[in-house]
Amino acid sequence: MSLAVRRMSLLLIVIAFQSEAKAKAPSVIVIKKSDRFVFLRDAKPLLTYVFKDKKVGRPYFFDLFTSSGIKVSRNHPPQAGDDQDHPHHTGVFFTFGDLNKIDFWHLRGKVKFLGFAKKLKLGKNDIRFSVQCSYHSADGKRDFLHELTHHRIRILPHGFLIEYDVNLSVGKDGATIGSKEEGGLAARVATPLAASSKKGGYLIDNSGRKGGKLVWGKQADWVDYRGTVKDKSVGLMIMTHPKNANRCWWHARDYGLLAANPFGPLNARGKQTVVKRGKPLRLRYGVLVHESSGSKFDAKRAYADTYVKGK
Repeated sequence: MSLAVRRMSLLLIVIAFQSEAKAKAPSVIVIKKSDRFVFLRDAKPLLTYVFKDKKVGRPYFFDLFTSSGIKVSRNHPPQAGDDQDHPHHTGVFFTFGDLNKIDFWHLRGKVKFLGFAKKLKLGKNDIRFSVQCSYHSADGKRDFLHELTHHRIRILPHGFLIEYDVNLSVGKDGATIGSKEEGGLAARVATPLAASSKKGGYLIDNSGRKGGKLVWGKQADWVDYRGTVKDKSVGLMIMTHPKNANRCWWHARDYGLLAANPFGPLNARGKQTVVKRGKPLRLRYGVLVHESSGSKFDAKRAYADTYVKGK
């Protein structure tokens, strides 16, 4: 074979490799509806963000899928085979168990969607948008708290990361947050991942505590709810930013619930956080949907890659 022919053969191999690599790169699109954004990865469901829901009020993410199409969040509403409890566990959501003595966790207050501070922007490897909402008494007359949350969704080889940058400022009627187990950033995992389903799912924190009883009420940097589904190791991990005002206490249950609550210790009588005028309260979280095959998922490394290394 001549040198020219060999060079041409090598060039064709390189071009074929590059074309194959480009074909495997994830393509993310968004379908915009009047009440939600539906995100697709390679034409398959990735996740959905709902910003208007008359029954629930607060915004939330649901229908979270791994890169191979395994759902890691519980069906909303619950379907046959799911526990039919807690219909307000919509997927991934942020809220309060006690805001001015009103239980927003159980939908007893009113949350108003105020619009997008920054419109949705679809980048090469991430998605960004910012949402504004406010918290009121059930009749809507008292104005307690205003929330501005910046979201960034980072597309990763093994899944995706939802970033929450929550900024809370006081409304005209004042805002006092009490200590309840229900509150903060929460997620309800898919039934096969729940520890109570006896299908191999379990939850573990960064100190190695395993199971709802050991994790509940403790402070931790992250908790990962994981299991094996369709021969894949999959999970949903909630991470808390190291610069948050308080290290979060965890409301964790074997039936599939995780909640990272900065307003603890949990259920402590008399414990209150007053949001002061001119001093917004900032809270940052990450929700990582992950999948691995053949190698064990390293949660400690994932946390370090997200926060410790400043990525």
